[in-house]
Amino acid sequence: MTVSTCPTMIAQAPADLVWSQLHDPPSYGGWMDAHLVSVTPAGPAMPGQRILLRAPKWGRFFVVRIAVESVDEANRVLVLNGRFPFGLQLHNRIAVTAIDERTSRVAFG
Repeated sequence: MTVSTCPTMIAQAPADLVWSQLHDPPSYGGWMDAHLVSVTPAGPAMPGQRILLRAPKWGRFFVVRIAVESVDEANRVLVLNGRFPFGLQLHNRIAVTAIDERTSRVAFG
């Protein structure tokens, strides 16, 4: 079964700040409910990069694998493919757009 959604949120932060967090895989453990295990190869988000996380739930840790498919820095768009426990797979296109100098829209689709 395939489900497609495109949730959007308004971040009370400048678009450049939001993008800097998305573009920096080592920071993922700081704002995701997961612990960063590795980023291969190291460095800012780039196509082909693999991110490994461990997410705590129900007294256990579940492995989450993320592959960076593409990065469009000029338009602040990141495409990720995630593999989660129980066979769940997610294809995320995350786009950050400035609303004004202190607010941005983040679309997950």
